[in-house]
Parts: sequence; C-alpha cells; structure tokens
Amino acid sequence: MKNGCERKRELSLLVRFGCPIPKYPILWRQGMHYYLNVPVGSNKSWLVRNGEEVDRAPVWRAIPEGQAAVCSVDNGEFSAALICNEKSVLIEIVDNPDDRPKRWFLVSKVDLVSVGAIAMEDFR
Repeated sequence: MKNGCERKRELSLLVRFGCPIPKYPILWRQGMHYYLNVPVGSNKSWLVRNGEEVDRAPVWRAIPEGQAAVCSVDNGEFSAALICNEKSVLIEIVDNPDDRPKRWFLVSKVDLVSVGAIAMEDFR
C-alpha cells in the first residue's frame, strides 16, 4: 500500500499534467494484487455501502457475472481490501492459513473500475 508521501507525489503529478484527480477511493496495485485504498473514511465503510457482504469466501465460479470478490483483512491498526481480480488471487487468500479476521464482499466491477486505477481488462 502506498504511504502518504507517495500518494501526495502521485496526486501532484496528476495536477501538473492536468489529469482529473480521482475523487474517492483509489485502487492501488501492489505486486500482482489490487488493493482498495480509500483516502477519506475506511475501506470497510466503502465496501459496506457499495458491496454485498457474504458469509465466507466465494467459490470462483459462483461469483455473479459483473461482480468481483473483495476481501477486507483486519491487520490490527489498519485493514486492507484486496480485490480478487482473478481466480489465483482468490485461491491464494483462501489457502493462506493466517488467522487475521477477514470479511468478504461482492462488489460490482463497474463500481471498482469507476473509482480508480483498475481497468476492466484486469479482471480475468
């Protein structure tokens, strides 16, 4: 996840080149994963408003067309919301034996694309 200095630098570059500033949440890619990063409020509150919470990790083939699974992981001082844009990401989270609390959401891909830096073609 990007720290405040990296975020300010990227926003200043957007302003410098006349690009529109993303208004509310921004998706950051870290390694091969996409994370929801909400600059105001919390990832969890955005997910509650814009997604549908499910009891457990969804089975890949059971995710409705046009939606993506998002896993909100409680890391103690902060939470991270990982977007499962492909089957391998979902499997990686489900197979990870850590005991951190997780909440699962189904979120419209259109909503995720409309708020930030993930393109529709990044969903597999």
